[in-house]
Amino acid sequence: MTIAKRLIVLLTVPLLALIGLGVFTRLQLRDIERDGRFVAEMQIPSLAGLGNISRAITELRVELRNHILATTDAERSNIQSEFNRNRAELNRLLTDYEERLVSDERDGRLLNEYRSLSREWLAGATEVMSISAQGRRDVVC
Repeated sequence: MTIAKRLIVLLTVPLLALIGLGVFTRLQLRDIERDGRFVAEMQIPSLAGLGNISRAITELRVELRNHILATTDAERSNIQSEFNRNRAELNRLLTDYEERLVSDERDGRLLNEYRSLSREWLAGATEVMSISAQGRRDVVC
């Protein structure tokens, strides 16, 4: 092998390595960009939506407690209307989450399970509020 051929091999190998490294880096950057876009467009809004859903459930729990502790019918009526408003808000938030933010099959399954459990809780809360409105606090507490 002549010196010219050796020099060509010595220059070609590093150039091929650099080209391969450049292609690999480009592919990795494309994957990072795709994942970053997914996080920015789906995961962050999903977390915000879940925070709003959690807040709505917490407000419903507080209103249930306030309804049980209320001493007048007018107070119970105000709390009941606020409870109904927040129940509608919770349903709106869950529907919005389902339409815009469900990212995969597992997420949809978990949402359906959460929706089912929240319906059960709301049915129980409504029953407790009904008993409380009748003045039977001994049964509720």
